[in-house]
Amino acid sequence: MPAVAALCHRTVGAGDYVLFDLRATLRAGGVLLAIDEGRAVGMMDTAPTADGSLWLSKARTDPRWQRQGVARAILAAAADRAARRGLRSLRLWTNADNASGNAAARRNGMREVARFFGALAHPLKEDPDPTALVPVSKVWSAVRGSRVIADGRGFVPAAWHFVRWSRSLLHHPSLAMVRESRGAVLASPALDRREFAHGWYAFAVLRGPVAATLREGRRIAAAAKADRAFVYLPAKPAYRRSSRAAGFRTVEWGTEAVVYERRL
Repeated sequence: MPAVAALCHRTVGAGDYVLFDLRATLRAGGVLLAIDEGRAVGMMDTAPTADGSLWLSKARTDPRWQRQGVARAILAAAADRAARRGLRSLRLWTNADNASGNAAARRNGMREVARFFGALAHPLKEDPDPTALVPVSKVWSAVRGSRVIADGRGFVPAAWHFVRWSRSLLHHPSLAMVRESRGAVLASPALDRREFAHGWYAFAVLRGPVAATLREGRRIAAAAKADRAFVYLPAKPAYRRSSRAAGFRTVEWGTEAVVYERRL
């Protein structure tokens, strides 16, 4: 752990978000490391997604080792790990203003598949609709023809990843609670605070009206006693307007998340 923490300090600094849950990240067993003489010079976290891909995140390369093939070697190791597990692709996102991150993704055979932005709000201290739970058997029909999913190019956020919407997702824990109220459909994990990252309650909008769905997400966050409500939405002006109308603000590290994928 000290070697990886030192790498984060050298790469990003003391405020690197990876440091806040580094112990849990390492305990999960998905981290790939590049080592030179006992010193960590590169890292990347990996995790299988609900739709059978390998999600890549928390990539760090020591400044003195950048542009020397470290990231490429780690990515090759990730592809090998995915292939051995029978996964179909590699997937990641980087912010649109991260020129080096986008260039590295394209250079390593990744192609853009979708764009989202992240938005955050305080919980809304009102009771959520208690009658709005949708049985799993009816979720597929409840979101049929969803403009939100179409605008996300068929991708939806689930468990902090972006996954392709399909029937196979219906039993995934990130969709443990699906609610429908006046045509608005959202999905969220069960109300278990242990699942929150940094006290944030993340949910997904599966069907509009978007602003009403976002406000319901804030109500559920309050019921869950979360510190914040968090959502990813397709990076289009209409969704940005709806998020502001519902009391959300765009997070600075996710102003426009470019989702990349490489098929294996």
